[in-house]
Amino acid sequence: MKFLFAAARPFMTRKEGEVLHAMCAQENDWLEFTALIQHHRLTGLVFDNIERFVEAELPESFYQFLQQQAKHNRHREFILATEIVRLARLFEANGIEYIFFKGPILSQLIYNTLGLRHSRDLDVLIRTEKVDSAVLVLTANGYKIIDSLIPYSPRQKRYLELYQKHYTCINQETGNQLELHWRLMNTPAYLLPDFEQNAFARAINVDFGGWKVRTFSHLDNFLYLCAHGADHAWFRLKWLCDIAAAFRNPLLFDWESIAAATMRNGLERPVAQAAELSERLLGSPIPQDLQVTLRSADALLPMLIRSAERNICMKDSTAKTTGQSASELASPQKAETLI
Repeated sequence: MKFLFAAARPFMTRKEGEVLHAMCAQENDWLEFTALIQHHRLTGLVFDNIERFVEAELPESFYQFLQQQAKHNRHREFILATEIVRLARLFEANGIEYIFFKGPILSQLIYNTLGLRHSRDLDVLIRTEKVDSAVLVLTANGYKIIDSLIPYSPRQKRYLELYQKHYTCINQETGNQLELHWRLMNTPAYLLPDFEQNAFARAINVDFGGWKVRTFSHLDNFLYLCAHGADHAWFRLKWLCDIAAAFRNPLLFDWESIAAATMRNGLERPVAQAAELSERLLGSPIPQDLQVTLRSADALLPMLIRSAERNICMKDSTAKTTGQSASELASPQKAETLI
């Protein structure tokens, strides 16, 4: 895992590249390393770093495989980015306010390019009262909702809106998958109930091929990434790489405002986890203004950090379940009932 931690650093410096080059000579299990890269969804980022710093030291078969996978990943992100623009234009034409998040739009926002992040599907947040309108737009333009209970009775629909967070949609022609969200989390344990509604007022535009697409503000993006990673007990290193990329992109984020919003929203634990893990595993210094979140996090933080490190080092999806209890503790509301 140390080799992966060294290879998966966003915006890698020359000094870090020299360390990676030296470690490459000691690596002898390239099949295991390949499995780790794929499990953590880091093909694009790792290939970019290896191509710049250690290409000549790699086994030819490994390099060619990684190159092919990275090319496929980049192509996939461009396809999804094109679909984001298409859907954004459709939503706007029908008066539907939206926020695209994660996926290619996060790649563009934090990494300044497409192809370094792995993107499997698209995620869009819609105001609850506009979900039915969004469903009509999607179904009229190639998508099918694949949730098993469709069509819902009024009672089932009310239950779904209260206790679930999205519909899963598939484009029947291209196979593109979209999660249509009216909520970001199944429970308000990590994000306060009004987070989504306030996010619409703070949303910003990102230029995608000449079209302005709405996404989270930098502040909301960072808080969501921390809450999402903690909710999943950080079992994929990919999520921490996003945090590390944010830390290494200092001009993009107002860390003083983020620190204040962290405390205002009760997100000290998730943010402290993200900051501590990013620094320990990926060598990304914590912005000074965020140090206050570490000081205000309680005594559970060391246990949560250890649990996350174990989850990251697991080689399969068992981390999803073994990390569940720690994920619950990461939320202040949940942990208070257990202390």
